[in-house]
Amino acid sequence: HVLYFNMGRLYLDAGQAPSARQHLSTYAQLESTHAAHYWLAEACRRDGRLDEAELELGHALAHQPDSARTHNRLGVVQLERKQPMKALDSFRGALQKQPNYSAAQLNLAIVLHRHSPPNVSKPRVQALAAYRKYLEMNPKGLQAVKRIVADLDRELNPVVVAVGNAKNTPTNTV
Repeated sequence: HVLYFNMGRLYLDAGQAPSARQHLSTYAQLESTHAAHYWLAEACRRDGRLDEAELELGHALAHQPDSARTHNRLGVVQLERKQPMKALDSFRGALQKQPNYSAAQLNLAIVLHRHSPPNVSKPRVQALAAYRKYLEMNPKGLQAVKRIVADLDRELNPVVVAVGNAKNTPTNTV
């Protein structure tokens, strides 16, 4: 049975999602394990079968409910399905299972920042806090994340520049 799993993973690594899905599906039917369903879900996701991917991640969680990685991947699939509130719940679930899981922390920040989910109070403020927490987890952090934090900080906490005795004097420069 393990041959189906190994072939599925090889096809997945080679970017051949349909073949990976076939082999991993066979393996999951023969061996219903967390790994079987997790990797089948990933093959389905890469093949654009998001409903199946979400279903398989549910099966994986039934085998290993405390898997932060699986909760995180479920959030990714839900976000691809344009369900930001469900994705938020999944990323938060991953962080409850493993508080220092930086991938879930970054995904949480991105959803709050880029998708401004309904029913979330001050999503940009929460996004800034989530990005900062991610950078605490990863002091070397990505430059892109550091720029986003700086931009959000400037947006949310503008610096007031006091100009004393400013006069509107014309100049002969453009």
